[in-house]
Amino acid sequence: MQYTGDVATIQQRLAETSDLYRRRLAVLDALDPRPGERVLEVGCGGGPLLPAIGAAVGSGGRVVGIDISGDQIAAARRRCAEHPNIDLAVHDVCLLPYDAAAFDAFVAIQVIEYLDEPAQALAELRRVVTDRGRAVILATNWDTVFWNGADDGLNRKVLLAWRQHAPHPNLPADLRPLLGQAGFQVMHQAPVTIINRAYHEDSFAYWAARLMVAFSLARDLMTTEDADAWLASLSTAQEADRFFFSSTPVLTVAAAAVP
Repeated sequence: MQYTGDVATIQQRLAETSDLYRRRLAVLDALDPRPGERVLEVGCGGGPLLPAIGAAVGSGGRVVGIDISGDQIAAARRRCAEHPNIDLAVHDVCLLPYDAAAFDAFVAIQVIEYLDEPAQALAELRRVVTDRGRAVILATNWDTVFWNGADDGLNRKVLLAWRQHAPHPNLPADLRPLLGQAGFQVMHQAPVTIINRAYHEDSFAYWAARLMVAFSLARDLMTTEDADAWLASLSTAQEADRFFFSSTPVLTVAAAAVP
């Protein structure tokens, strides 16, 4: 999944929903950034979490946001223009240009599951955090996604196609051994469930549906006619008061393990 162009725009609209605002609060609480700390956000997207981290670490701290997408970093620079303690750059998480122990913590929201080599990325992230460093990772068990009210046959097509959008679609199940191999110890895992009982522009489901369609069409995994029919069936379900959506992101908190 490449978050550029129209897909980047959809992702940014998704990030502005109330569902993801509440999810960011949960992530921020788990990260617990403190005055003077240095924090790295991997895959920062358009930067919706960065100002809150910047406020928490204060003028004596530093926040760095990186993303592989230039479109996303451009959006993050606009959002963070008034925050002098936030730096932004296009970088690959597997090849970070930072010194060892450069950060006190890192956070990655819906990022690691999209990497071909998550073990390599986690090892690199362990290198750049201190021996007391913290890791906060949020990833979704995508096989738990449930849509009610849409056409069953089209639902199956969309979900089958969407399973191909990430190399590791159920990453939370594998994170503990991956983090352990990289030099972290998992302290806590908890669901940050999203439930939508209505389908509208401030719901996660509304923009997630458009992401799924964009991916499926770009990979020729479904026809335009089927994509349009599926989106229309979601709207019809909303009108009939039959719409329901749920997914299960999992928040994983880990600490650097000192040998």
